[in-house]
Amino acid sequence: MIEELIRRAAAGEFAAEYELEQLAAETPAALTPHLPDLLAAGSWFSPKLYRTAGDDIQQAVVTMIDEGGSDLNALLLILAHARGPVAENAFRRWRDQPPPGAGELFIGPADYMVEGGWTLEDGRVRDLCGRTAYALRPDPDRTVGPPDQGECPWCRAPLWTVLDVDTGDPRVAEALAHTGWDGRLRIVTCQGCYAYTTLYSTVSPDGRSGLSGHSAAPVRVIDDQSPPMTLRKVPAELLTDPGMSAGGWDMTTPSIGGHPGWIGDAEYPACPACARTMDYIGMEEAQDPEGEPVAEGTTYLFLDASCGLAATIYQQT
Repeated sequence: MIEELIRRAAAGEFAAEYELEQLAAETPAALTPHLPDLLAAGSWFSPKLYRTAGDDIQQAVVTMIDEGGSDLNALLLILAHARGPVAENAFRRWRDQPPPGAGELFIGPADYMVEGGWTLEDGRVRDLCGRTAYALRPDPDRTVGPPDQGECPWCRAPLWTVLDVDTGDPRVAEALAHTGWDGRLRIVTCQGCYAYTTLYSTVSPDGRSGLSGHSAAPVRVIDDQSPPMTLRKVPAELLTDPGMSAGGWDMTTPSIGGHPGWIGDAEYPACPACARTMDYIGMEEAQDPEGEPVAEGTTYLFLDASCGLAATIYQQT
């Protein structure tokens, strides 16, 4: 079955490519024995297929890149999603000695690492995502109103509490373990302006939050000062399988933890205070009290626990 899917995908059949991507998302280990065939067939359309690639496959990809492989962008994405010591050492080397064709890329080779949810910091690997994810479901008991202390400085709309959780809940503690956060975490943003700029908010373990002065003015301001009536979300069922490879959990619905299922390219913001890449902590969508979406797109949430800053990134199709 998988061999047939690989043959059809190599011929450019979209349905076969989709089935392979679904297989990689649900049971990635099933593809592991077939990765040499996928690579040899030039089936590089989805780097997620290669998340369980071992040292031999990673080394084969590194060699192809060093020898000037025909699609450097696709090969770097594959290696970023595969990660592991071979990939990590190659990205370290390419920081100082870029591979052939790197000058034609829009970003540097080392910048591809974040596509796999990791980066190198002081020469060491740092995970940007949690290994565990839980769904965020509406809490029928109460809604969250706009915080008393804040309104958007540009459109003057009340701020939206996009996340309100506490590590006293073991599920939250597990999902945020990679961030080092301890305490209540409430993140605010502007539901009207967040689509047009990266908005940063100050956060404190006692639950205080407000829009940070590090936020840049949006390129567009919508004249809508209606309060964001959204349901409070609470952690619910476990979404990740402990047996899956690191970074293999693309979240596409409201959730805390795990790896983001990006609509576009990966966008991990840099902390405006210390310049470190911020940790991904979850995603959300605006819903009314009946649970119906009130805006298109997805809001991705990030945190720098040491600086007490959170960020929201918005993407839509």
